[in-house]
Amino acid sequence: MTALRAAFAAALLLIPASAPRAVRPAHAAHASANWTSSFSISPAGGFVMGNPKAPVRLVEFASLTCPHCAAFSAEGAPALRANYIAKGLVSYEVRPLTRDRMDLVAFLLARCGGPPIFFPALDTLFAHQADWLEKAASAESSFYVRLESLPPEQMLPELAKSAGLDAIMLKQGVDARRQQACLVDKGAQQQLAGMKTQAEALDVQGTPGFLINGALVRDVAGWGALEPALRKALNLK
Repeated sequence: MTALRAAFAAALLLIPASAPRAVRPAHAAHASANWTSSFSISPAGGFVMGNPKAPVRLVEFASLTCPHCAAFSAEGAPALRANYIAKGLVSYEVRPLTRDRMDLVAFLLARCGGPPIFFPALDTLFAHQADWLEKAASAESSFYVRLESLPPEQMLPELAKSAGLDAIMLKQGVDARRQQACLVDKGAQQQLAGMKTQAEALDVQGTPGFLINGALVRDVAGWGALEPALRKALNLK
């Protein structure tokens, strides 16, 4: 699987960076005792879960084609949400750090329904990451030759279909018409490219990469190392 994914990733082009468009925060209308049902959009363009006034702000720069990010989603996200986000102690923002065109496609679709749909979609895409990446990688070489000849408005939807991402997002409640609109949204593509530029400016070396209250947490890629850093920021033993 590793060799297959590496070959596939090599065939994809990196996304050019550009400045993100302005985004107005959209906080949840009603406060909840369980802050995992409260969502907003950060000024940087990331989708946020949790108390907007939480004492600790956690930002994850993530890639949907990154196996380490999938591992964090499986091992760390449940504890993070139950023990810290739900209680209003930590707000959790996800900013895409796209590594290739399939990553771009997956994030455009995941973000298509806004923050309430994004987080369940993120969980699903990470849980089935190996399946949809392998499906895309197993496409005939002639498919990728034809892909390069397509106009931009057709290229990304074709990539989505090749991996079965369109079917996954249908189950998340995002219909085909909306998916098409999101995949050809130039502003959304520029916003993702802008967040990649932000990550580079912050010296994020890989994914997942984490910020705690705006400061880069170095040499941390998993929950075992991240949780102590969160507890330190919260002054918890």
